[in-house]
Amino acid sequence: MNLFKKSNLKQFYDFVDKTGVDKTQIQEIKEKGFTLVGFGENDLKNGGILAIVLAFYNDNRRIDIFVRKPTQCKNCLETAEKLRNLIRSNNGFRFFIEDGIINLETSIRVNNNNIEEALKKMVESKILAETAFQNF
Repeated sequence: MNLFKKSNLKQFYDFVDKTGVDKTQIQEIKEKGFTLVGFGENDLKNGGILAIVLAFYNDNRRIDIFVRKPTQCKNCLETAEKLRNLIRSNNGFRFFIEDGIINLETSIRVNNNNIEEALKKMVESKILAETAFQNF
């Protein structure tokens, strides 16, 4: 283990600093074994805001990515069928509804403490969510 490598969380904040993102828009919650980082992004296809949450684990081996948006279950049977279709057609992503919020979840193993792959996966997840969440 190289003690001089930056943690994934530190690399994320370095990226934020480098790109000029407003850090006051980022919420951070430290838990035992991981840190949650969340912020809002405009949903370009549907309007509103998508919540993006990244779970950075202290062992720096994996980052979980969540994209979340409130939804209303007007026809719960139809909603369940839409959800099943999303799950079947998007391998590597998990979709679920919890407490009135539709969630897209995925994980990425991070090798060599390189945050760039996780950030690409985050963008891919946001784009997929914008399309997938259109019918909710």
